[in-house]
Amino acid sequence: MSVFTDQRGIAYTAASQDAVDCFDATMDEYTHFGTATGERLKKTLAANPEFSMAHALRGCFMQLFCVPALTEKAKQSLAKAIAAWYRGDYNGVVEHLLPVRYSLPAIGGSHAQRDLFHQILIAAALRAPRPALARALLGECTRLKPENAWSWQRYAQALTAAGDDAAARVASDRASALLAA
Repeated sequence: MSVFTDQRGIAYTAASQDAVDCFDATMDEYTHFGTATGERLKKTLAANPEFSMAHALRGCFMQLFCVPALTEKAKQSLAKAIAAWYRGDYNGVVEHLLPVRYSLPAIGGSHAQRDLFHQILIAAALRAPRPALARALLGECTRLKPENAWSWQRYAQALTAAGDDAAARVASDRASALLAA
């Protein structure tokens, strides 16, 4: 994964510029009330199956639909992910949780419970090992909650696993500073 910018100059961690361009096209289609939004999003995910922002957008779309079947799909995915975790099938956990992670509010639970499922997804990505995915998920976490030492510690792990030792040291130092405060 590398950093690429969209047509507005916003930086994304993605597999390629093509994936970011596809994401741009998806957003343009959606904001112009186009009928090909879903197809463009599928193309984005085909270009980069682990593109966090594309999964975030997919989750938002699922929420907008308010379709009971999507809520049921999220519940089933969570149950399968937990079973995979207990079997030690961390890739299975990722495969079940990643597509529904933004659908979790639809099935209820507290913020803490939803955070737990995100932590399980991250831990599974680290154990699978899928360092690029873990790095992307934790990059998002540290931007959303910059004062969370747990996220910075895991981010350092993911960066080390991805071979970015300099950034891992920065993340580790940030975690230490937060824990010392």
